[in-house]
Amino acid sequence: NSLSIGRSNKYFADYATGRCLQDCDPALDGCALVPPPVNIYPSIEVCCSNGLSWVEDSYCTSRSNNNYTNGWVADFPGEKCIQDCDPAAGYPCSAHNNHVAKIYSTTDECCQRLNWVDRDLCTANSLSNSLSIGRSNKYFADYATGRCLQDCDPALDGCALVPPPVNIYPSIEVCCSNGLSWVEDSYCTSRSNNNYTNGWVADFPGEKCIQDCDPTAGYPCSAHNNHGTKIYSTTGECCQRLNWVDRDLCTANSLSNSLSIGGSNNNFAGGSNSLSIGR
Repeated sequence: NSLSIGRSNKYFADYATGRCLQDCDPALDGCALVPPPVNIYPSIEVCCSNGLSWVEDSYCTSRSNNNYTNGWVADFPGEKCIQDCDPAAGYPCSAHNNHVAKIYSTTDECCQRLNWVDRDLCTANSLSNSLSIGRSNKYFADYATGRCLQDCDPALDGCALVPPPVNIYPSIEVCCSNGLSWVEDSYCTSRSNNNYTNGWVADFPGEKCIQDCDPTAGYPCSAHNNHGTKIYSTTGECCQRLNWVDRDLCTANSLSNSLSIGGSNNNFAGGSNSLSIGR
């Protein structure tokens, strides 16, 4: 009356798990009683090929042998690849149980499937579970601030995790030129380096120029944050943009925060009053 006597020892498809079980004593590992009516096959390979043809073949054969493929599977939400190996071994091994997912031999082949993700970034993130280890250290455009951030440990100044899907670039200069082409180039490169251009920007309402430098240094430095505004090297160049304003008056007012100091001293028609003092 032994269950192992008279069994076929052939294999049948177990649809629930996507593997093939052997028709043998169920007390033995990998064995089960074949439920009627079920086709049985002479080997795991034939069973996987014919009985579970929709299951990834390497998944079926490895699981039928109570093993893993050690291949790589695309993790679409995580935009990286996970390894099909024993989860007890730790990262990057994962409890992969998607019967039909394509399994690739290498991370490079797998990352090609995630073709909108930078290949180096995908590979690095697939091999490391750390936010700081395996980042690409390349740059991506931060549209909100008009600067480029580095894909590195966010605990470090100027670093951030690159949000998917975003193009990354090998340097700040290339990122500013290609990723933020509508932003004033010197603004982008300086802000990406957490700095200022020390150039000059036209203040149209004030009819003067303000300097793009650290506001804590005091006037004429200003908290300039208009991404697309032209930045000039000198006050003279900037004041040319305000061509309806007297050049000397524009320059003087740009360098001084007082309306009474630094006037052009040129004559203009008007009555005499207290506003003429210091003009």
